[in-house]
Amino acid sequence: MAVFARKASGLVREASLFDAFSYGFFDQAVGACIWAYTSFGLFVVPRGDLMVGILLGLILGVAGAFVWGVLGASMPRSGGDYIYNSRIIHPVVGTIISVSSAWFILIMWNGILCGWVIYGLTHTLGLIGASYELIDWFWSTQGLLICCFLIQVIAATITSFGWRKYAVFQKFVMAIAMAGLVISAVLLTINGPQQFIASWNAVSAEYGSISYNELLSGVEAQGFTVTGGYELMDTLGLITTSNYFTMYGYMISFIGGEIKRPQRNVLLAQLLAVIVPVILASWVTWAAIKTTGIEFLRAGAYIDNAGYIEGYALPFSPIYTSAAAVLTDNVILKFLIGFQLALFSFMYIPVDYLASNRAMFAWGMDQIGPSVFTDINATFGTPLKNQILIFLFSMVVSIMFSLNPELLWTFSVVALETLTLFVITGISGTIFPFVRKVKHIWEASPYKNWKLAGIPVVTLAGVVYIAMLLMSVYFYWVLPAIGFLHPLWDPIYVAVWLFGILWFVFWYYQRKRQGIDILLAFKELPPE
Repeated sequence: MAVFARKASGLVREASLFDAFSYGFFDQAVGACIWAYTSFGLFVVPRGDLMVGILLGLILGVAGAFVWGVLGASMPRSGGDYIYNSRIIHPVVGTIISVSSAWFILIMWNGILCGWVIYGLTHTLGLIGASYELIDWFWSTQGLLICCFLIQVIAATITSFGWRKYAVFQKFVMAIAMAGLVISAVLLTINGPQQFIASWNAVSAEYGSISYNELLSGVEAQGFTVTGGYELMDTLGLITTSNYFTMYGYMISFIGGEIKRPQRNVLLAQLLAVIVPVILASWVTWAAIKTTGIEFLRAGAYIDNAGYIEGYALPFSPIYTSAAAVLTDNVILKFLIGFQLALFSFMYIPVDYLASNRAMFAWGMDQIGPSVFTDINATFGTPLKNQILIFLFSMVVSIMFSLNPELLWTFSVVALETLTLFVITGISGTIFPFVRKVKHIWEASPYKNWKLAGIPVVTLAGVVYIAMLLMSVYFYWVLPAIGFLHPLWDPIYVAVWLFGILWFVFWYYQRKRQGIDILLAFKELPPE
């Protein structure tokens, strides 16, 4: 009997270099992740040097781009890390990591990221002077349920009709989101500390809120570091958040079977999805420090994460977008500055839908899943039935989040995810040129001759990548401010690994009873 579920994948190579880059770029979510970096990052390590932290993220991101890019260009199939790890290391390893990341982690984030989107929406409303009642409604159970439902419907819909239609939507969103981010950067660049402090104090007076200096002293009185210089360990610890906009372009690997000229475009898209966000993050972060002062960003990080302090009455947190918005009286510019947070946060979700869908498709092709996973809708050229399942799971998580946001906000398995998904794929990239069973794939790779001092570039990049990842894991575990993220979710994540093993074993014996040795599939790439 046939080893693969289909003689041809049925997926169409419609994604251009720009489409592939944009897909990875949106999983870096740079506008939203600058907020997370300058807010949560400074809350965790307030004495960190933000600009050096970005440099650390750049090193991690570029090394990772080479690893994922070379793997993806050498094995240009849709399915992500599953394709690489199952062929290079072992199919069980590939299955465990793919099930735990493409199903559990991404679908969990589909629900939780609704909160990020709603934060961006309510932040925007605050910037343009909406009423407290309207802002509060979005965070009510009713508001959360309605918003999460609409978000999931939109995300599922725009990813169900093939690449061409999704690419148009992606370009439209990018134009608006980038406009808001660039406006923020320009306003923070062309103004100085005096203009900012005067503008901030004027807006604060309108709301009866404390002034710039009172804000800083009020947070300092809570025992949080506002003044003072940088410290080395805090700066190194920023790798835990600067990787938000440098590490996640790897999602391009999930659509490898749909990218035109993959031998060239996959690696280029991976690199661009790191370099462009780093340039934007560097610009915005530098301008924010120059204009607001690191003291303001630290104080804002405390308020944004620990809660409001006495006397703070503004309807928005003091983050970089707020700083930019007070520098203009134009309500349209204020709207765009805030709305880009919601847009960048939202675009995580359709990216995740596509990634989970393509991972399921890859499992089905190798026959470690039901054949329905490989059903391609003839009209739209996409596995439409997978979308329905992902939507239903995502809605379950969205409802859980709406009913108990405090619990779901703590969701994080980032340390274990880094050790499995990223480190193990880093190992795959490092050893790829030397593994005998994939020698025929390496020999056909367009990057087999890329060497430095006789060592394959992908191997050197893999070593750097793994080292930076392990540094991140170290700080994930030792930083006291993020210790609350681990106790509940890490054991659940380990349970998902066990589920991944059982999933593979079940389908192995199921296919064996049908006379199919699925292990033969992992000796070659799935059909295009």
